[in-house]
Amino acid sequence: TRLISIAYIVLYFTILSPGAMLNSWMNSMGSMNDSISIVTEGTIAYFGSMSQFCGAIATVVTPILIKRTKSLSKASLISQSFQTICVLYGFACFYQLHQMSTNNSNEFSSKVSTHEMEGNKLMIHFLVSIGLSRIGLWSFDLVERQVLQESVPRLHQTIFFNGEKSLTQLFSLGMMALCYIFPNPNSFIFLVICSLVAVCFSSVFLMVQYMISS
Repeated sequence: TRLISIAYIVLYFTILSPGAMLNSWMNSMGSMNDSISIVTEGTIAYFGSMSQFCGAIATVVTPILIKRTKSLSKASLISQSFQTICVLYGFACFYQLHQMSTNNSNEFSSKVSTHEMEGNKLMIHFLVSIGLSRIGLWSFDLVERQVLQESVPRLHQTIFFNGEKSLTQLFSLGMMALCYIFPNPNSFIFLVICSLVAVCFSSVFLMVQYMISS
């Protein structure tokens, strides 16, 4: 139970979720990088809506997953593994975008249209992968809630849930602090790497929990 709770808490140390910080980066990429023309207010709105829709899908998928696996530890591991796969792919796309934005624009002066198409393609793949990762995230959230309700004595549930919520807020504030320390759009990759590490550590904790429980 502790490992599952820790795995849930560290996920809040992330920049890879729809919100002001990620939206600010997208706006800066759209205004500073000529190779990415697809980023508009409409694109950001669609991204947010898609992420919410994926979260709604998780509410339908999770009961089926729990019923099929017959193990909350296994269900949480599968949910988080799906998120990790999506985030890893998103990071691969993001890294290529970062490389394109840091390279000298003169290098691509003769291939503007091709470079723009590639940049837009990578941005779409990045946004879609992060949006799809919400399915795994919210599925894990639902499973984790059920794990705690079943394993934590009812007398201590309020204290436990409040303590967990406080820690998630602390991790969120930690990421926000890093955003103030590294405000430059070119430094955004450091925040993304931190987010990726948090997601991977969460999967590791759940893997250990599954091995212990089985």
